[in-house]
Amino acid sequence: MRRTLLALILSITMLIPGCTSGSDYEFNGGEPMVTGKAPDFTLIDQNGDEFSLSSTKGNVTVLSFFFANCPDICITSSLNIKFVLDQMGEQNASQVSVVSVTVDPWRDTPAVAASFAENKSSGWPHLTSPDAGDENRTYPDLEGVWGDYLVDLKMVETGDERKYLIDHVLPTYMIDRDHQIRTVWLGTDWDPSMFQQDLEHLVKE
Repeated sequence: MRRTLLALILSITMLIPGCTSGSDYEFNGGEPMVTGKAPDFTLIDQNGDEFSLSSTKGNVTVLSFFFANCPDICITSSLNIKFVLDQMGEQNASQVSVVSVTVDPWRDTPAVAASFAENKSSGWPHLTSPDAGDENRTYPDLEGVWGDYLVDLKMVETGDERKYLIDHVLPTYMIDRDHQIRTVWLGTDWDPSMFQQDLEHLVKE
């Protein structure tokens, strides 16, 4: 009887998510500042269509932040993500959704976001506010997203035609198929192959 009970317990344990060998995986990325279920939001994409983060559930999601006038960091991040997706192959890459959210709604209208997406990424959703493009107003819809994902930013005057740049912490979150935040990559000084390992692990979970 004891042997039968033990065998039954072991069988059940093997079926419980997180109790497989995959639960021992240590992410190359950092411990996320935000944990649990990814906060949902709805903005508009570069085509002017509404887009909700929750629509990516079922895929692994990469959530990043950008602004079109960024001279370096945002471009590097987008190109790195694009490179990793290309390296993963079509089958794995098709199970990954990438979403980028602007930190500069004062300038990043859908048209501006569309130009950035076309030139610096594979055209995945680049999100902004429906009212983007007005330098004299606030954007509580985006401020809510920045707050939920702990994106710290400030305007820095440049003295040239750009007027200002956005100095911001650049988190790139990886979110699993159930929309649980699993790891975060900060900045752009990271090895794309290690980023790819984390992403492929989540795809195969």
